[in-house]
Amino acid sequence: MKRTVSFILILVMMFSQFAYAEESIFSDMATDHWAYDAVMTMSDLGIISGYSDGTFKPNDPITRAEFATVMVLALDLDINPNATSTFVDMADSHWVVPYVDA
Repeated sequence: MKRTVSFILILVMMFSQFAYAEESIFSDMATDHWAYDAVMTMSDLGIISGYSDGTFKPNDPITRAEFATVMVLALDLDINPNATSTFVDMADSHWVVPYVDA
């Protein structure tokens, strides 16, 4: 698992070498933010999408649910929309259950 995460991060860093000249698609993500290129690359690849209010919240910690979703999308795993939770602290109705199941 550590190798997979490392591989994904290396790919993101490689792709982030391409500079973005346009304005940020996230209202709170400055183009001079240290992670801007990597965030834009992952956004272009459909791995991350930010929040529904148009923000990315680059200085907030990532939640378990968000991390699980990013990993599933980065690895292009299939998800089962009818999955049920196997964790006592996660209800079947939680939006992340199909991603955790994957």
